[in-house]
Amino acid sequence: MRWLQWTLVGLLFGMLLGCGQAEVTPDAPEAVSRKVMVTNAGENRVEAVKALRAATGLGLAEAEQLLDSIPSVVATGLSHDEADRISRALMAAGMTTQVSRD
Repeated sequence: MRWLQWTLVGLLFGMLLGCGQAEVTPDAPEAVSRKVMVTNAGENRVEAVKALRAATGLGLAEAEQLLDSIPSVVATGLSHDEADRISRALMAAGMTTQVSRD
């Protein structure tokens, strides 16, 4: 009976000191870089050029060249969120995109 009392005291003391608690650490940022590739320009070429220029900062000639050479890589070395943002912007203009690891 005495060992039970000491066990309970030890457990309570351990709980008060925080022994046995798992330490919660935030997840490390994702180290994998992504690339966005355009596989189809869609029906409206003007909207596709506008979306490419807005999403990537390309000039008019560069955006048109990129559309002429489909399938082509639009951007590389992006985080997951940046790649997703660019992909969604291009898909909103009717383009078909593919996001993959670099």
